[in-house]
Amino acid sequence: MQQFLLILKNDWLILRRGKVLKMVVTLAVAAGLYSLFYGKTVIDRQRETIVTLQKDEKTRLDSLEAWAKLDTSIAANKAKWETATSAYEVNVPEGYRYAIYTPSDITPLSIGMRDLFPYYQDVWGRAIYRQIFQQEIANPQKLAVGHFDWAFVVIFILPLLLIVLSYNMLSSEKEQGTYSLLLAQPVSLRQIVLAKLSLRAALMVGFLAVISVLSVFVLGINFSENGGLWLRFFGVALAYGLFWLAVILAVVSFQKSSAFNALTLLAVWIVLIVVLPAFTQQWLTVSQPIDRSVFENLVRDEYSMERPDSVVLKDYYARHPDRYFPEDTAKRDPELRGYYARNEWVDLTLEPLVHAYEA
Repeated sequence: MQQFLLILKNDWLILRRGKVLKMVVTLAVAAGLYSLFYGKTVIDRQRETIVTLQKDEKTRLDSLEAWAKLDTSIAANKAKWETATSAYEVNVPEGYRYAIYTPSDITPLSIGMRDLFPYYQDVWGRAIYRQIFQQEIANPQKLAVGHFDWAFVVIFILPLLLIVLSYNMLSSEKEQGTYSLLLAQPVSLRQIVLAKLSLRAALMVGFLAVISVLSVFVLGINFSENGGLWLRFFGVALAYGLFWLAVILAVVSFQKSSAFNALTLLAVWIVLIVVLPAFTQQWLTVSQPIDRSVFENLVRDEYSMERPDSVVLKDYYARHPDRYFPEDTAKRDPELRGYYARNEWVDLTLEPLVHAYEA
């Protein structure tokens, strides 16, 4: 044990005196802190949008409620009263609501695809599979690049930092002529490698712990509600870092040159981080294609003369006989039933395709 600690101390002194450790620590801390503030900025904007949506919904619904109570004997109030009591107006342009996916305190650590997939959806009297295509306007180049959040730092940058610190932890001894002197000590090669690797592991754990603890204060994480998620996130990041240390150990154990180790580890990083995810995405795209032509045809044919209201309503009443009346009682909304019937037809047509895709 004493020899192990001696090797550990000696390796620490060598790293501390060199420029590599200082560069790695500076880059790691800067990337970690920036990722926290970046994630907080993005999610704060989404929270502001959510507050705006909630205010908009409340304003519209309060207005409809107030208009429905107006005295219709006054000519100026009649138009508002008709709007508030119209089934179409209440369900479509005025009375729609928002389904909101509210971010948690820990969301800024891993923004994920909240910019690609909507975090809110306006719900109204329209085919649901048509509503899901309504999204905010965004820069496609920025969407393609992704987010520089804490998850990005852990997944992409942490392995590179570990590689920079560890690729020559054994080969440098040979290249500097100290390898034979090291083996002359009463210590095995296994203990030497283990001591050097333990030092890198300790540095990694310290880095992850510091940034993770800072995230609690920077992001204002409520530990009573999201402490479990925070701990799991830290545990996954730690396990991921240990995996890369195991990969580094496997490459270093071949006792090749520093150049060989660096190139091999960089190739492994490219394969696991870039090539494999891209290949998987491409394979999923080919094996599970989305037939957009079906949706396009539905949108084009929804109001086609080939399916007039009489045809659409006939199928609609066959599915909902309880909603059939000899005369349309919604006299102020003569096209309302046809509108809902067509939208339901779109949903029913697309539903099997969606279920088949998700299966």
